[in-house]
Amino acid sequence: MSKVKNGKIFILSEPVHSGTSSILKKWIIGKNVTGFLTPILNGIKVLFNIETSEISSYEIDVNSKFIQEKTVEDMRLSLIFRKHELSSYKSNSNDKNTIKIGSYFLSKKAFMKASLIITDALDKNNKQWLIIDKVGKLELENRGHHLLLLSVFERWQNNLLLVVRDYLLEDVLKKYGIKEFIVINQQELKHLILYTKLN
Repeated sequence: MSKVKNGKIFILSEPVHSGTSSILKKWIIGKNVTGFLTPILNGIKVLFNIETSEISSYEIDVNSKFIQEKTVEDMRLSLIFRKHELSSYKSNSNDKNTIKIGSYFLSKKAFMKASLIITDALDKNNKQWLIIDKVGKLELENRGHHLLLLSVFERWQNNLLLVVRDYLLEDVLKKYGIKEFIVINQQELKHLILYTKLN
């Protein structure tokens, strides 16, 4: 059974395109949080390191030759991202450095960076919250962040917040044997800190 030692497992579960990453970017402000988010910047999904505010390419745009460099200050994510830049990334749907899921092409390098973020968090175990955005089809196929999740369930000691699409929730719970958990929506997210203090 998958669980965390001293905290609780919360699952933010919403439909596709419901803006969970944007909601989380506001929620993490001023909180003792680590992990990563995968918000959309200029129409492309990116990897955001919560602790360092570093942004990396995550989704590969196969419709253009390059992901152009943009300052996050000009985007709706500017609330917390400040002045960071996307590195140019050559798009190639046949590139061995990409992972295909449905109609999307994702950067393997981003998955490696996500692993480093979480491994560092597990080594320190000094934050109240760990966020993993998202757990989905790749993980159900033993790809993506699958091995990372196994390490998290084994080593993380505090509160864990997973983002899971509503239609994949039951499959994810079964896959990882998650028995003790609390499913929340965007409206309930703001009450999490209070809930954990009262329970």
